[in-house]
Amino acid sequence: MARQVTFSKRRRCLFKKAHELSTFCDAEIALVVFSATGKLFEYSSTSRSPQFQPPPSNHQLLCITENSSFYDF
Repeated sequence: MARQVTFSKRRRCLFKKAHELSTFCDAEIALVVFSATGKLFEYSSTSRSPQFQPPPSNHQLLCITENSSFYDF
């Protein structure tokens, strides 16, 4: 139960930071988060649903895996 509470708090903070980044830096942000049970949570700074396509060459996409490794595409 404690892990679920921690996950929920950190997810809310992450979404809040994404919103702030979008607002203050005029950036388009999309987040996809899966809980340990596989439940999907998503955030998009625009009204349209996130479209998972490779970013333009002048943008960077960051993928964070379960073991916290970082990959640039």
